Amino acid sequence: MKRMLALFLLLSLTGVTVAVADETVAIRHGGTDRSYLIHVPPGYDISSRVPLVLDFHGWTSNPSSQALISGFRGKSDEEGFIVAWPEGLGSSWNAGGCCPPSSTDGTDDVGFVRAVVEDICGTYSIDSTRVYATGLSNGSAMTQRLANDAADIFAAAAGFAFYLLVDPNPSRPIAVINFHGYSDATVPYDGFISASAQGNFQTWADVNNCSGTPVDTVLTGTSKCETCVMCDEDVEVTLCSIEGGHVIYMNDNTIDLTAIAWEFLSRFTLPVSAHTGAGNPELNRNSPKPRVQSRFVGGRRVVMCTAFGVESVALVNLAGRTVRETPTKKNAKSDHVIPAAGLGSGFYFLKITGGDVEKNMPIFISQ
Repeated sequence: MKRMLALFLLLSLTGVTVAVADETVAIRHGGTDRSYLIHVPPGYDISSRVPLVLDFHGWTSNPSSQALISGFRGKSDEEGFIVAWPEGLGSSWNAGGCCPPSSTDGTDDVGFVRAVVEDICGTYSIDSTRVYATGLSNGSAMTQRLANDAADIFAAAAGFAFYLLVDPNPSRPIAVINFHGYSDATVPYDGFISASAQGNFQTWADVNNCSGTPVDTVLTGTSKCETCVMCDEDVEVTLCSIEGGHVIYMNDNTIDLTAIAWEFLSRFTLPVSAHTGAGNPELNRNSPKPRVQSRFVGGRRVVMCTAFGVESVALVNLAGRTVRETPTKKNAKSDHVIPAAGLGSGFYFLKITGGDVEKNMPIFISQ
Protein backbone atom coordinates (compact mmCIF):
# COMPACT_ATOMS: atom_id res chain seq x y z
CA MET A 1 0.00 0.00 0.00
CA LYS A 2 2.87 2.37 0.72
CA ARG A 3 4.31 1.63 -2.72
CA MET A 4 0.93 2.42 -4.25
CA LEU A 5 0.77 5.71 -2.35
CA ALA A 6 4.21 6.69 -3.61
CA LEU A 7 3.11 5.89 -7.16
CA PHE A 8 0.04 8.10 -6.83
CA LEU A 9 2.14 10.94 -5.47
CA LEU A 10 4.72 10.71 -8.23
CA LEU A 11 2.11 10.62 -10.96
CA SER A 12 0.06 13.42 -9.47
CA LEU A 13 3.10 15.65 -9.21
CA THR A 14 3.42 15.54 -12.99
CA GLY A 15 -0.30 16.11 -13.53
CA VAL A 16 -0.88 12.54 -14.71
CA THR A 17 -4.16 10.84 -13.90
CA VAL A 18 -4.02 7.31 -12.52
CA ALA A 19 -5.47 4.02 -13.72
CA VAL A 20 -4.44 1.07 -11.59
CA ALA A 21 -5.39 -2.60 -11.79
CA ASP A 22 -7.47 -4.06 -8.95
CA GLU A 23 -5.30 -4.74 -5.91
CA THR A 24 -5.73 -7.01 -2.91
CA VAL A 25 -4.64 -5.13 0.20
CA ALA A 26 -3.64 -6.86 3.43
CA ILE A 27 -4.69 -5.30 6.71
CA ARG A 28 -4.44 -6.55 10.29
CA HIS A 29 -7.34 -6.07 12.66
CA GLY A 30 -8.03 -7.55 16.07
CA GLY A 31 -4.88 -9.65 15.84
CA THR A 32 -6.08 -11.29 12.62
CA ASP A 33 -4.84 -10.87 9.06
CA ARG A 34 -7.65 -9.54 6.88
CA SER A 35 -7.85 -8.12 3.37
CA TYR A 36 -9.88 -6.20 0.85
CA LEU A 37 -9.91 -5.88 -2.93
CA ILE A 38 -9.88 -2.34 -4.31
CA HIS A 39 -10.60 -0.86 -7.73
CA VAL A 40 -9.47 2.61 -8.78
CA PRO A 41 -11.29 3.98 -11.85
CA PRO A 42 -9.48 5.26 -14.93
CA GLY A 43 -8.75 8.96 -14.66
CA TYR A 44 -8.47 8.96 -10.88
CA ASP A 45 -6.63 12.15 -9.88
CA ILE A 46 -5.27 12.56 -6.38
CA SER A 47 -5.99 16.29 -6.53
CA SER A 48 -9.77 15.63 -6.40
CA ARG A 49 -11.65 13.85 -3.62
CA VAL A 50 -13.89 11.03 -4.83
CA PRO A 51 -16.64 8.93 -3.22
CA LEU A 52 -15.93 5.47 -1.82
CA VAL A 53 -18.24 2.45 -2.07
CA LEU A 54 -17.72 -0.71 0.02
CA ASP A 55 -19.40 -3.72 -1.61
CA PHE A 56 -19.88 -6.79 0.65
CA HIS A 57 -20.03 -10.35 -0.66
CA GLY A 58 -22.57 -12.93 0.44
CA TRP A 59 -22.15 -15.98 2.64
CA THR A 60 -19.67 -18.54 1.19
CA SER A 61 -18.66 -15.99 -1.47
CA ASN A 62 -15.62 -13.72 -1.78
CA PRO A 63 -14.56 -10.26 -3.00
CA SER A 64 -13.66 -11.37 -6.55
CA SER A 65 -17.03 -13.06 -7.08
CA GLN A 66 -18.92 -10.07 -5.70
CA ALA A 67 -16.93 -7.75 -7.96
CA LEU A 68 -17.97 -9.85 -10.97
CA ILE A 69 -21.72 -9.85 -10.28
CA SER A 70 -22.63 -6.61 -8.50
CA GLY A 71 -21.85 -4.18 -11.31
CA PHE A 72 -20.14 -1.69 -9.04
CA ARG A 73 -16.76 -2.03 -10.78
CA GLY A 74 -18.30 -0.83 -14.05
CA LYS A 75 -20.29 1.86 -12.25
CA SER A 76 -17.04 2.99 -10.61
CA ASP A 77 -15.49 3.50 -14.03
CA GLU A 78 -18.56 5.40 -15.25
CA GLU A 79 -18.94 7.67 -12.22
CA GLY A 80 -15.35 8.01 -10.98
CA PHE A 81 -15.72 6.64 -7.45
CA ILE A 82 -13.40 4.10 -5.82
CA VAL A 83 -14.92 0.75 -4.88
CA ALA A 84 -13.58 -1.85 -2.44
CA TRP A 85 -14.69 -5.38 -1.60
CA PRO A 86 -13.71 -6.40 1.95
CA GLU A 87 -13.34 -10.11 2.68
CA GLY A 88 -15.23 -11.77 5.51
CA LEU A 89 -13.58 -14.39 7.69
CA GLY A 90 -14.70 -17.85 6.63
CA SER A 91 -16.54 -16.21 3.71
CA SER A 92 -19.03 -14.73 6.17
CA TRP A 93 -20.02 -11.54 7.98
CA ASN A 94 -21.17 -11.03 11.54
CA ALA A 95 -24.35 -9.19 10.63
CA GLY A 96 -26.07 -10.13 13.88
CA GLY A 97 -28.26 -13.17 13.34
CA CYS A 98 -26.21 -14.39 10.38
CA CYS A 99 -23.84 -15.81 9.23
CA PRO A 100 -21.42 -18.41 10.66
CA PRO A 101 -18.60 -18.66 11.41
CA SER A 102 -18.31 -14.88 11.88
CA SER A 103 -21.69 -14.48 13.60
CA THR A 104 -21.15 -17.41 15.96
CA ASP A 105 -17.54 -16.38 16.69
CA GLY A 106 -18.57 -12.81 17.47
CA THR A 107 -16.15 -11.37 14.90
CA ASP A 108 -15.84 -7.59 15.13
CA ASP A 109 -16.66 -6.94 11.49
CA VAL A 110 -17.90 -3.42 12.18
CA GLY A 111 -14.50 -2.60 13.64
CA PHE A 112 -12.79 -4.26 10.67
CA VAL A 113 -14.80 -2.19 8.22
CA ARG A 114 -13.95 0.99 10.11
CA ALA A 115 -10.27 0.02 9.77
CA VAL A 116 -10.71 -0.58 6.02
CA VAL A 117 -12.26 2.85 5.53
CA GLU A 118 -9.47 4.43 7.57
CA ASP A 119 -6.85 2.61 5.51
CA ILE A 120 -8.35 3.65 2.18
CA CYS A 121 -8.87 7.26 3.28
CA GLY A 122 -5.23 7.35 4.35
CA THR A 123 -4.04 6.24 0.92
CA TYR A 124 -6.45 7.72 -1.60
CA SER A 125 -8.13 11.09 -1.96
CA ILE A 126 -11.58 10.23 -0.57
CA ASP A 127 -14.52 12.53 0.06
CA SER A 128 -15.23 11.32 3.58
CA THR A 129 -18.80 12.68 3.45
CA ARG A 130 -19.56 10.30 0.57
CA VAL A 131 -18.69 6.83 1.84
CA TYR A 132 -21.37 4.22 1.03
CA ALA A 133 -22.10 0.58 1.85
CA THR A 134 -23.75 -2.03 -0.33
CA GLY A 135 -23.83 -5.81 -0.50
CA LEU A 136 -25.64 -9.01 -1.40
CA SER A 137 -27.33 -11.51 0.95
CA ASN A 138 -25.16 -11.81 4.11
CA GLY A 139 -23.36 -8.76 2.67
CA SER A 140 -26.69 -6.93 2.58
CA ALA A 141 -27.33 -7.74 6.24
CA MET A 142 -23.79 -6.49 6.97
CA THR A 143 -24.48 -3.35 4.94
CA GLN A 144 -27.54 -2.62 7.05
CA ARG A 145 -25.68 -3.37 10.26
CA LEU A 146 -23.17 -0.72 9.19
CA ALA A 147 -25.98 1.72 8.48
CA ASN A 148 -27.11 1.04 12.03
CA ASP A 149 -23.77 0.75 13.87
CA ALA A 150 -21.54 3.03 11.76
CA ALA A 151 -23.79 5.87 10.65
CA ASP A 152 -20.94 8.20 11.66
CA ILE A 153 -18.98 6.91 8.64
CA PHE A 154 -21.50 5.84 6.01
CA ALA A 155 -23.67 8.41 4.26
CA ALA A 156 -26.19 5.87 2.91
CA ALA A 157 -26.64 2.14 2.31
CA ALA A 158 -27.98 -0.14 -0.44
CA GLY A 159 -28.86 -3.73 0.46
CA PHE A 160 -29.62 -6.59 -1.92
CA ALA A 161 -31.59 -9.62 -0.69
CA PHE A 162 -31.37 -9.54 3.12
CA TYR A 163 -32.49 -7.50 6.11
CA LEU A 164 -31.30 -5.64 9.18
CA LEU A 165 -30.64 -8.32 11.83
CA VAL A 166 -29.67 -6.17 14.83
CA ASP A 167 -31.78 -3.90 17.01
CA PRO A 168 -32.29 -0.63 15.09
CA ASN A 169 -30.59 2.28 16.81
CA PRO A 170 -28.44 4.35 14.41
CA SER A 171 -26.76 7.48 15.72
CA ARG A 172 -28.62 9.62 13.18
CA PRO A 173 -31.24 9.31 10.42
CA ILE A 174 -29.68 7.49 7.46
CA ALA A 175 -30.86 6.84 3.90
CA VAL A 176 -31.36 3.16 3.05
CA ILE A 177 -32.52 1.41 -0.12
CA ASN A 178 -33.19 -2.33 -0.32
CA PHE A 179 -33.80 -4.62 -3.29
CA HIS A 180 -35.54 -7.96 -2.90
CA GLY A 181 -36.79 -10.59 -5.34
CA TYR A 182 -40.35 -11.83 -5.11
CA SER A 183 -39.16 -15.37 -5.85
CA ASP A 184 -36.09 -15.36 -3.60
CA ALA A 185 -35.88 -18.92 -2.23
CA THR A 186 -32.77 -18.28 -0.10
CA VAL A 187 -34.01 -15.28 1.87
CA PRO A 188 -37.77 -15.31 1.16
CA TYR A 189 -39.44 -12.00 0.39
CA ASP A 190 -42.20 -12.68 2.91
CA GLY A 191 -40.00 -13.68 5.82
CA PHE A 192 -36.71 -15.11 7.07
CA ILE A 193 -35.18 -15.01 10.60
CA SER A 194 -38.21 -13.09 11.90
CA ALA A 195 -37.97 -10.40 9.20
CA SER A 196 -39.43 -9.76 5.75
CA ALA A 197 -38.84 -7.35 2.90
CA GLN A 198 -41.87 -5.22 3.79
CA GLY A 199 -41.16 -5.51 7.52
CA ASN A 200 -37.59 -4.39 6.98
CA PHE A 201 -38.85 -1.45 4.93
CA GLN A 202 -41.11 -0.46 7.80
CA THR A 203 -38.28 -0.82 10.32
CA TRP A 204 -36.10 1.69 8.47
CA ALA A 205 -39.08 3.99 7.96
CA ASP A 206 -39.74 3.94 11.71
CA VAL A 207 -36.05 4.47 12.54
CA ASN A 208 -35.98 7.55 10.34
CA ASN A 209 -39.33 8.83 11.61
CA CYS A 210 -40.84 8.79 8.12
CA SER A 211 -44.42 9.85 7.61
CA GLY A 212 -46.91 9.96 4.77
CA THR A 213 -47.72 7.39 2.10
CA PRO A 214 -44.75 5.90 0.26
CA VAL A 215 -44.33 7.02 -3.34
CA ASP A 216 -44.56 4.14 -5.83
CA THR A 217 -42.36 3.98 -8.93
CA VAL A 218 -43.19 1.18 -11.36
CA LEU A 219 -40.06 -0.17 -13.07
CA THR A 220 -41.61 -2.81 -15.34
CA GLY A 221 -44.28 -5.46 -14.86
CA THR A 222 -44.73 -6.00 -11.13
CA SER A 223 -41.23 -4.70 -10.32
CA LYS A 224 -41.52 -1.44 -8.43
CA CYS A 225 -39.88 0.80 -5.83
CA GLU A 226 -41.67 2.30 -2.82
CA THR A 227 -40.04 5.34 -1.24
CA CYS A 228 -40.68 7.18 2.00
CA VAL A 229 -39.68 10.76 1.21
CA MET A 230 -40.92 12.54 4.35
CA CYS A 231 -38.24 11.47 6.84
CA ASP A 232 -36.06 13.21 9.40
CA GLU A 233 -33.11 15.23 8.06
CA ASP A 234 -34.34 14.73 4.46
CA VAL A 235 -33.19 11.10 4.24
CA GLU A 236 -35.25 8.56 2.30
CA VAL A 237 -36.11 4.89 2.72
CA THR A 238 -36.82 2.75 -0.35
CA LEU A 239 -37.81 -0.85 -1.01
CA CYS A 240 -37.55 -2.11 -4.59
CA SER A 241 -39.54 -5.32 -5.06
CA ILE A 242 -38.24 -7.11 -8.14
CA GLU A 243 -39.30 -9.99 -10.36
CA GLY A 244 -36.38 -12.29 -9.66
CA GLY A 245 -34.60 -14.56 -7.23
CA HIS A 246 -31.80 -14.23 -4.70
CA VAL A 247 -28.89 -12.96 -6.81
CA ILE A 248 -31.13 -10.09 -7.78
CA TYR A 249 -28.61 -8.22 -9.94
CA MET A 250 -29.60 -10.77 -12.63
CA ASN A 251 -33.36 -10.27 -12.49
CA ASP A 252 -36.19 -11.39 -14.77
CA ASN A 253 -36.58 -7.98 -16.41
CA THR A 254 -32.84 -7.21 -16.74
CA ILE A 255 -33.30 -4.00 -14.75
CA ASP A 256 -30.01 -2.30 -13.94
CA LEU A 257 -30.41 -2.30 -10.16
CA THR A 258 -26.81 -1.17 -9.63
CA ALA A 259 -27.61 2.04 -11.51
CA ILE A 260 -30.70 2.58 -9.33
CA ALA A 261 -28.66 1.91 -6.20
CA TRP A 262 -25.92 4.36 -7.17
CA GLU A 263 -28.44 7.05 -8.15
CA PHE A 264 -29.94 6.68 -4.66
CA LEU A 265 -26.67 6.54 -2.74
CA SER A 266 -25.04 9.43 -4.57
CA ARG A 267 -27.78 11.86 -3.55
CA PHE A 268 -26.83 11.65 0.12
CA THR A 269 -23.85 13.03 2.00
CA LEU A 270 -22.79 12.59 5.59
CA PRO A 271 -23.37 15.66 7.76
CA VAL A 272 -20.00 16.82 9.09
CA SER A 273 -21.55 17.15 12.55
CA ALA A 274 -22.38 13.42 12.47
CA HIS A 275 -18.94 12.29 11.33
CA THR A 276 -16.81 11.04 14.22
CA GLY A 277 -15.27 8.03 12.55
CA ALA A 278 -12.54 6.93 10.18
CA GLY A 279 -11.58 9.10 7.29
CA ASN A 280 -12.73 12.44 8.69
CA PRO A 281 -9.69 14.72 8.72
CA GLU A 282 -11.66 17.76 9.87
CA LEU A 283 -12.91 16.26 13.12
CA ASN A 284 -10.14 13.71 13.64
CA ARG A 285 -7.19 16.07 13.76
CA ASN A 286 -4.82 13.29 14.77
CA SER A 287 -5.15 11.79 11.29
CA PRO A 288 -4.79 14.49 8.59
CA LYS A 289 -5.32 13.28 5.02
CA PRO A 290 -3.42 15.76 2.84
CA ARG A 291 -3.77 16.40 -0.87
CA VAL A 292 -0.34 17.13 -2.37
CA GLN A 293 0.52 18.71 -5.71
CA SER A 294 3.62 20.08 -7.36
CA ARG A 295 2.99 22.75 -9.98
CA PHE A 296 4.24 25.93 -11.58
CA VAL A 297 2.64 29.13 -10.26
CA GLY A 298 3.73 32.37 -11.88
CA GLY A 299 6.57 30.54 -13.59
CA ARG A 300 7.95 29.17 -10.32
CA ARG A 301 7.77 25.62 -8.99
CA VAL A 302 5.79 25.27 -5.75
CA VAL A 303 4.57 22.35 -3.64
CA MET A 304 0.98 22.69 -2.46
CA CYS A 305 -0.54 20.76 0.44
CA THR A 306 -4.27 21.06 1.13
CA ALA A 307 -6.12 19.31 3.93
CA PHE A 308 -8.32 19.65 6.96
CA GLY A 309 -6.40 19.49 10.20
CA VAL A 310 -2.96 20.29 8.75
CA GLU A 311 -1.24 23.13 10.64
CA SER A 312 2.25 23.25 9.16
CA VAL A 313 4.22 21.70 6.31
CA ALA A 314 7.99 21.43 5.85
CA LEU A 315 10.01 20.15 2.92
CA VAL A 316 12.86 17.91 4.11
CA ASN A 317 15.71 16.55 1.99
CA LEU A 318 17.03 12.99 2.17
CA ALA A 319 19.68 14.08 4.65
CA GLY A 320 16.92 15.06 7.07
CA ARG A 321 17.47 18.81 6.75
CA THR A 322 14.48 21.15 6.46
CA VAL A 323 14.93 23.13 3.26
CA ARG A 324 11.55 24.91 3.13
CA GLU A 325 8.63 25.31 5.53
CA THR A 326 5.37 27.20 5.89
CA PRO A 327 4.22 29.30 8.83
CA THR A 328 1.87 27.57 11.24
CA LYS A 329 -1.81 28.01 10.40
CA LYS A 330 -4.45 27.36 13.03
CA ASN A 331 -7.30 27.32 10.53
CA ALA A 332 -8.57 23.74 10.24
CA LYS A 333 -8.71 23.93 6.44
CA SER A 334 -6.04 25.75 4.48
CA ASP A 335 -3.60 25.60 1.60
CA HIS A 336 0.08 25.40 2.42
CA VAL A 337 2.28 26.59 -0.45
CA ILE A 338 6.01 25.90 -0.30
CA PRO A 339 8.28 27.65 -2.85
CA ALA A 340 10.45 24.99 -4.48
CA ALA A 341 12.39 27.16 -6.93
CA GLY A 342 16.12 26.65 -6.61
CA LEU A 343 15.86 23.18 -5.16
CA GLY A 344 17.48 20.34 -7.04
CA SER A 345 15.34 17.74 -8.74
CA GLY A 346 14.91 14.58 -6.70
CA PHE A 347 13.12 12.93 -3.81
CA TYR A 348 12.07 14.87 -0.73
CA PHE A 349 9.72 14.33 2.20
CA LEU A 350 6.84 16.54 3.23
CA LYS A 351 6.70 16.71 7.02
CA ILE A 352 3.04 17.39 7.72
CA THR A 353 1.90 18.36 11.22
CA GLY A 354 -1.68 18.31 12.44
CA GLY A 355 -2.86 18.04 16.03
CA ASP A 356 -0.48 15.75 17.89
CA VAL A 357 0.66 13.80 14.85
CA GLU A 358 3.46 14.26 12.36
CA LYS A 359 3.45 12.48 8.99
CA ASN A 360 6.20 12.21 6.37
CA MET A 361 5.09 11.81 2.76
CA PRO A 362 7.56 11.12 -0.08
CA ILE A 363 7.40 13.37 -3.14
CA PHE A 364 9.51 13.86 -6.24
CA ILE A 365 10.29 17.38 -7.47
CA SER A 366 11.27 17.91 -11.07
CA GLN A 367 12.52 21.39 -12.00
